[in-house]
Amino acid sequence: MFNNNLRRLRTEAGLSQLELSRRTRIAPADLCSLETGKRFAYAGWRQRIAQALGQPVDTIFPEDKATVSR
Repeated sequence: MFNNNLRRLRTEAGLSQLELSRRTRIAPADLCSLETGKRFAYAGWRQRIAQALGQPVDTIFPEDKATVSR
């Protein structure tokens, strides 16, 4: 499982999964899998999500930071 803060930050931004899907061009089913940690977020997806939420990538996906420091 992949840990992330996507659901929390999306709801804090007042966005539904469908709206985030539209803004990022990522299928709603894929966003759901990302939020539940069942799917890996590819670099392009991480960038588009971060831009749509106005957050740094490592705030949304902290495992990126952990991976870099290994």
